[in-house]
Amino acid sequence: MRAQGQAQLQTQIAAEKTRIQQGKVAGIEYVYNAEEERTNADLDYEANKESNADQKEYNLDQQILSMQNNNKILGNFGADLMERTGFGSSFGG
Repeated sequence: MRAQGQAQLQTQIAAEKTRIQQGKVAGIEYVYNAEEERTNADLDYEANKESNADQKEYNLDQQILSMQNNNKILGNFGADLMERTGFGSSFGG
């Protein structure tokens, strides 16, 4: 009976060690996954920030090109209009 009790105790001790080890592994996995998610979130944030900056730069370039094209189209017309209305002389033109 005593030997049987000792064997049962050893089995329970082994089961408890296994349970503790599994808990430690689960904790390590949790921390790893949390760190990885944070790293990915940081990378996504930086990538989006850079993409937004690139898009703003592109939009600004397009706006400048549009203004330059409008200036070319309206350049002579605007100069003639200012001269005819007298605004050109008012602004030093």
